[in-house]
Order: sequence, then structure tokens, then C-alpha cells
Amino acid sequence: MNTTEDVEFDYQTYMNEISLDSVKIHRGKEAREKRRKVAMRALACFNRGSAHSTIGAYDCAIAEWSKAIELKPNYVNAYHSRGNAYMQKGAYDLAILDFDKVIALRPDDAVTYFNRGLAYFIKDKVDLAIKDLNRVVALDSEFAVVYFIRGRVYFKKGAYDLAIVEYNKAIELDPDYADAYNNRGNAYSNKGEVDLAIADYNKAIALKPELAVAYFFRGNEYVTKGMYDRATAEYNRAIELDPELAVANFGLGICSLLSRTDWQVARSYLTLARREGMDIIAAFRKNYESVAVFERRHGVQLPEDIAALLTP
Repeated sequence: MNTTEDVEFDYQTYMNEISLDSVKIHRGKEAREKRRKVAMRALACFNRGSAHSTIGAYDCAIAEWSKAIELKPNYVNAYHSRGNAYMQKGAYDLAILDFDKVIALRPDDAVTYFNRGLAYFIKDKVDLAIKDLNRVVALDSEFAVVYFIRGRVYFKKGAYDLAIVEYNKAIELDPDYADAYNNRGNAYSNKGEVDLAIADYNKAIALKPELAVAYFFRGNEYVTKGMYDRATAEYNRAIELDPELAVANFGLGICSLLSRTDWQVARSYLTLARREGMDIIAAFRKNYESVAVFERRHGVQLPEDIAALLTP
């Protein structure tokens, strides 16, 4: 059954209802001009923020980007840039809020998922980090650094085999990725695969000779192999490259204890590491449950004052 009806079209009434009101037209032009001016002001704020960010003036940059957002509430690039500035300042919760907004406005933005995943990783929210990093891989499978960060997340979870898989992929995409070799070495080290770890540290150092931590980590492997002189050389090289690397001084202290060359030298290095802000007791207990365990394992009795340095 046909229930539709033909309705006579009253052209005159139609034209009267949409009469061309010159005042309304004028107001429409005014509104468009006003919106244009607001957009230009927002762009000017955005550009000033970018200029401040370039020289590291993040507070000024954030202030300008906030003005841009106030003028243009869905200004996605301003949210993205402000989120990055918050990351630089260590304000990760605020960065995450801005990245949330970017993703709501631009759901397929791989870079923003990566940045938010990195923020979650830094805040130890590893499951949320992995979720965002997985999304990045789904959007851009050739993004080498995301595999590197995902490897770090798995490493933090103690999933060393998964971490190695991620570092392998990062290296496949970027064969000169020194940090990926270094971190894969750490994963091998934690699995007790000393020679594989040393091979990776060797490669990291060949690619990036100024990478101080790689010398430190390679020194640790030589300690494991009982090669204390080589370990000492590695720690000294690490300190040459980074004089504030407190863990290297700690390593030198442990080498001195193990080689039993000079208690005073050991005491000096351990004291220096502690003075530089390192929790030497926690570091010592990570490898040896206590001074007594250390002494039994290595057949040595530490002087009382050194034992006290390493005891809670």
C-alpha cells in the first residue's frame, strides 16, 4: 500500500521563509571574520610556543600552547606539542592527559600512542605501556624505536626472552642501533649468557664508542668471569666517559674487594659511589644477599668498616 502523498510545492512561501536578509548576511561575514582572526591568534600562540620549545623554554612554550588551546579547543597539534613539553619537564600525568586528547581527536596517530606508551613505561604502568606500544606496531610496523622501548618494558617485567625478541626486531630494522645491542646484552646477562652479553656490548661500543654504560656492563661480565683486571679497565673507561657514573665507582670497589689488592682502595671507591647518591647497600644485596654470603662465596673476610658500609 502506498502511503506517500504528493504535496504541492509553494515556491513563494519557500522564498519568503529563506528571504535574503542583508543584515544576516553581514553578520555571517562578521562571524567568519571573527573565526578567522581567532584561528590566526591561535596559530600565532602555537608558533611562539614552538619557538620557546626549540630553546628549551618549556614553561613559556606550555603557556603559549595553552593559550592556543583556549582559543581553539580542538587544536590537536597544540595538545601534542604541549604533551611533549610536559614529558620534557617530567610531568608525565599531564603529558598523558594531552596525549589522550590527541588520540581522541586523531585516533590513528602512531607517534602519540608511542609517546603515551613511553610515559606509561616511565611511570611503571607496564601493561598500559605495552598496550599503547602494540597499537604503534599495528599502525607502523617499521618504527624501530617502538620495539626498543617494548623490549625495555618486557625487561622491566623480567621477561628477558621477550625483551630479546623485541631488541632483535629493533636491530633488524636499524642495524646500527647501539642502544638496542647494549640492552640486548643486558637481557642476555640476566639470563646468565655471559659471552652473548659481551658480544652485544662489543657491538654497542663499536657503533657508539662514547656509550659509557656499555663499558660498565661489559665490566660486570668480566667480573662474572673472574677477570678483575679487565673489569677494572672497563669501569675506568666508563668513568672517563661519564665521571658521574656512580655505579662504575661501585664496580671498582667490588673489583678491589674480589681481587683483595687494597682494602683502602675498595673503601674509597665504595664511599665515593655512596657520596654520589648510589644506594650501595641495595646494589650489593642485589648480587649478594649479605656480607656473609659474599664472604662464603669468595672465601674472603671483609674488614669490619667495609662490611659496615655494605650492611643495612
